[in-house]
Amino acid sequence: MTKIELNQQLLKLRDELKKTAPMQYYKSSRSNRYIAKQASICEDSVIKHLTENPPRSIDEFRAIPGIGEAFISKYADSFFTIIQKYH
Repeated sequence: MTKIELNQQLLKLRDELKKTAPMQYYKSSRSNRYIAKQASICEDSVIKHLTENPPRSIDEFRAIPGIGEAFISKYADSFFTIIQKYH
């Protein structure tokens, strides 16, 4: 798998996970209404980092900027499965 293919696979996984992520609700300060927004799995910068510097263990995910414990507990295994295919 090339880096381009790895990047595409990680983006695809993020998009699939996003479809099942819970909605987040925010109260608009302008209209005083609630706005629903799909939860974010991770930013493009995280996908880029995972592509350029793939972690070799789940623990290495913790050192990546933009990844917190919620990501580790919910999504790291899924991302790591794809990354392992790259190595």
